[in-house]
Amino acid sequence: MSASNIWAMTQTIAGPKTAGRWTGFQNFMGNLAGIIAPTLTGLAISQTGQFLPSFLLMAAVALGGCLCFVCLVGPVKEIAWEG
Repeated sequence: MSASNIWAMTQTIAGPKTAGRWTGFQNFMGNLAGIIAPTLTGLAISQTGQFLPSFLLMAAVALGGCLCFVCLVGPVKEIAWEG
């Protein structure tokens, strides 16, 4: 639903000098989540024998992400980074 907007926002906020660094970090975190999520799902299923704990964990992570986006992301404009 928002994948293209996320990349555009990252590049806009980072500015032309650091856009590659920030988008690379964002891509790394997305790939890291792709490793951690199946591992936690497997552990939860092996401990409980049910998918419900995995779904609840996913819902909590998604809600946390939504809250962070709403509460922490300000206006999308380039930030003048020092350095």
